[in-house]
Amino acid sequence: MGAEGKWVATIKFLVVDDNSRWRRLMRGLFEVVGSVVECSDGDQALDAYRSEKPDWVLMDITMAVTDGFTAASRIRSHYRDAHILFVSQHNDPDTRATAAKLGCELVAKDNLESLHAKIHSGYFGRQN
Repeated sequence: MGAEGKWVATIKFLVVDDNSRWRRLMRGLFEVVGSVVECSDGDQALDAYRSEKPDWVLMDITMAVTDGFTAASRIRSHYRDAHILFVSQHNDPDTRATAAKLGCELVAKDNLESLHAKIHSGYFGRQN
């Protein structure tokens, strides 16, 4: 319970991105509301998801070893209810369509307000 007697939710995030600075930024933004686990490429994402069972996966699309679409497909094949948000500089209609086919949404890296809003409404909206 929080200091004012209100329940405080702890959200677990899995951040998957090959850019260490971006992972650090995501950690700084989201560890105030929960815990953050990091992976440096999509190849590690399924194992991390399996062991950590995060509430949210925040994943880049373009990564060196295994791209985000492949990683998301692997996670969703085992965990249909996984909440995956692609956080990417690629924000074109084709990329959005591919994300939607995987049952995921895409947020542009330059729109972190939208990312925060999606997580807040999605997490607290499903708590009821």
